[in-house]
Amino acid sequence: MFHGTVVAVIATIVLSDPGESQDLRPYVAFGAGKSFGLSAPGQVTRFSLNGRPLAGSSSQSIGSAPFLDFEAGVQAPIRGDSARLGLAATFRDGYSVRSASQFAVASGIRGDTGLFTADGAALTGTEVSSTAVMAVIRYDARRIGERFGLYPWIGAGAGWARNRVDAFDISYRADLALVAPGEIASGSISDATQSVAQSSSDGFAWQISAGVAHELSPGWLISLGYRYASLGSYRLAGNGDGPASISIDEQRLDIGFGGQSDRLDVQEITLMLRHAF
Repeated sequence: MFHGTVVAVIATIVLSDPGESQDLRPYVAFGAGKSFGLSAPGQVTRFSLNGRPLAGSSSQSIGSAPFLDFEAGVQAPIRGDSARLGLAATFRDGYSVRSASQFAVASGIRGDTGLFTADGAALTGTEVSSTAVMAVIRYDARRIGERFGLYPWIGAGAGWARNRVDAFDISYRADLALVAPGEIASGSISDATQSVAQSSSDGFAWQISAGVAHELSPGWLISLGYRYASLGSYRLAGNGDGPASISIDEQRLDIGFGGQSDRLDVQEITLMLRHAF
């Protein structure tokens, strides 16, 4: 559907009346707004007992971030409306990503003569930034605007995005205990931290958008819109190695950072100022 719409609009521009095709006008637009993250990382912390992974629970969240837009291209009249073809760059900074993981396990050891228990938790926090460059196409319903003073518009785009994850620390806590006849043993890890380096990834990105514009003066418009963008993926890098382990009576509890890759999909409110020359 998207490709069909793009082809149709481009064909309309190419096949428009010769008089209209001579009215191509360059334009520039500057904008800003608020971006709200929709995706969140999966469980990034790994807990293992004697080399076997332990199941746990995890909660994640991704926050909002401000962004800046710049767009430049050409616009052409189409039977009273207009279409725009341009190149857009968007800079999004500071999505706050938080992940908390925990587990608890109890099992019999040495037959039924003893009880082994283990529990632990980890907290991860960092920020994700994104830079995207896309080819965009937009259609302005100017005939409606002439009647109501507002110009509805729709748009779509596709291109490339680079997502950067800032360096961050992980805080760990874990406890290990053995209770058996005549024997009680325990060990713990508290306030252990692990540092993870900055990482980045790039990939295909796309967007769809819609909104309304108001003409401030000839050639100058202000626009309010909504945009959904899929910006590829970002990675919380890790290899499962941890800062520490606990061993009691041949039972070994390890904690580590396993890493996670997830998509960065966002919803955005945009405010733009556009000028056609």
